[in-house]
Amino acid sequence: MPATVRLPGFLGPYAGGSLDAAVPAATAGEALRALVRRHPGLGVRLLDARGGLASHLAAFRNGSALPRAGLDETPLADGDLLEIVPAAAGG
Repeated sequence: MPATVRLPGFLGPYAGGSLDAAVPAATAGEALRALVRRHPGLGVRLLDARGGLASHLAAFRNGSALPRAGLDETPLADGDLLEIVPAAAGG
């Protein structure tokens, strides 16, 4: 069973209407790029110009926050949940 990527609702229309996608990938970064290959409309909304996670989003693996800079080194295992959520700023 591959990892599941869960997208926020506002990205659903660019992912064929689905918020959850099973993606076989070894790392979180690979999973995001595989999802963009499957749904090209996600590209500019999900990834930045360098192919990393867009600055307005945050990533969590199985409920734990992931560092933005380390997604290509963050391993995914079968059954993992990679959640992409809108980043929040506090004050």
